Amino acid sequence: MLIDKAALFMKQHKMLKMGDRVAVGVSGGADSVCLLKMLCERRKADGIFVEAIHIHHGIRGQAADEDETFVDKLCRRLEVPVRFVHADVPAEAACRHLSEEEAGRQIRYASFENVMAQDNLNVLALAHQMNDVAETLLHNEARGTALAGLASLRPVRDAVIRPLLCVTREEIEQYLTAEGETWREDETNHEDEHTRNRIRHHILPALTDLVNEQALRHLYELSCQAAEVTDYIRTEAEAKARDYVKKTPTGEALIDKSMLRQVPAFMCREILLMTAGEVLGSRQDLGRLQADILMELLSGASGRKRDLVHGLEARMEDTRLRLMRKPALSDKADATAISGTTASRSFFGNAKTTALSAENDTPGAPASIADHAEKAAVSHRLIISEGESVAEPMRVGKWLISAEIQPSVALPVPEKAYTKWLDYDKIKRILVLRHRQSGDQLTVNAEGGRKSLKKWFIDEKVPREERDDLWLLADGDEIVWIIGHRIGATYKVTPETKRVLKVTVMSAEDSMPQTITPSTGSQ
Repeated sequence: MLIDKAALFMKQHKMLKMGDRVAVGVSGGADSVCLLKMLCERRKADGIFVEAIHIHHGIRGQAADEDETFVDKLCRRLEVPVRFVHADVPAEAACRHLSEEEAGRQIRYASFENVMAQDNLNVLALAHQMNDVAETLLHNEARGTALAGLASLRPVRDAVIRPLLCVTREEIEQYLTAEGETWREDETNHEDEHTRNRIRHHILPALTDLVNEQALRHLYELSCQAAEVTDYIRTEAEAKARDYVKKTPTGEALIDKSMLRQVPAFMCREILLMTAGEVLGSRQDLGRLQADILMELLSGASGRKRDLVHGLEARMEDTRLRLMRKPALSDKADATAISGTTASRSFFGNAKTTALSAENDTPGAPASIADHAEKAAVSHRLIISEGESVAEPMRVGKWLISAEIQPSVALPVPEKAYTKWLDYDKIKRILVLRHRQSGDQLTVNAEGGRKSLKKWFIDEKVPREERDDLWLLADGDEIVWIIGHRIGATYKVTPETKRVLKVTVMSAEDSMPQTITPSTGSQ
């Protein structure tokens, strides 16, 4: 039975534990109806809380309104609390210069994160199933991808779980029909406008009917194997990159040409893509094609350069390849010269995106998801050159922040709430001072154990109303320092540390360190 198969799959991948509060993305389609019904049936046995989230994308008019009504009735019948989020995807797509499909995806995940933060939910369950795995694998392969693109849908990734990856769309519909359940059909799923739909309607059926009836399952198994291999290669690539990749204070990367002679080609490609992703802040749209271009440049003559995706520029310089991100026309940066023996720059660049609006049906919750989204959109980049310091503290809101790179610091490191000493060489990207965002992670011990930032807030009993206001020093989605609280274990100074970054935050009103009491484990 489908429920038993999915329950075993969840147990094998350790998706849930007693006391988890689970958000379920429910569109009204067969997959999400099945997922919600299954989790509801397991609420008592597994000791979990279930809440549904439905996103109205503002695209399909009356049909979308009817989807919302259907989900509302379903949740009432299953006795599940539900949150409805309204977004204008076409407007957001135009504003961000994205396709409606990509804008919708980004909005969904941002909305899930916002509702989860408000309602204290710690797990997000999504209804992807085996067909989705096969379609994604073929889609990525057809447009060009590295090995990681064959394993993009994982059973568990951070706080996201996918309990239905072990079953097919056909099995889901058969189960719902036997249970007397109905579902909504998105009429756009029957069109061939999008590439994924063409794969769904023509490619997969042809493989199954004309090549092998088990093609769907074989593609799924290939994706699982690719995930295992990808994880291994990434671990090795991270270790190798320390020998061949140097980061600059401005967020660029310099890759030594000798890597080609010392490292297998497949590992070179992974290091190049990994490094490019770090420069961009995301590996989106970085695949085999981009890896081949970078390999060609690295093995070629000095002076050659190429523009890749999302403003990434690659340039060969003598014995090294430089990767840099071209500044967007809308970027605002206020550069300040710093005194010292060597020229240095330190600046904070401000960026803001459009916040999402939302309906709120939960008593006692904030009136709008937009409040959190607007705060999360504000960020300040900190750039400092090696061997230099910020001569005058930079003002960010009510804060004055200064930074200095030092050759060492006496151990044990002093324990101060608003001054921290960090291992400079552990920093992978440009440091960003911002509020919390979706996907934030904190390394909590020397063994590399990680928690989502939300889970840390819950465990440390940080009041919910304070979480959105806390400032964070972030290295991508890795939290370096929760200002006033602890730093991430990754960045702690150790006897092996070669360079130390000292960062101090003070009140702009009195230029004295703030006296907020740090939480437990604030070192």
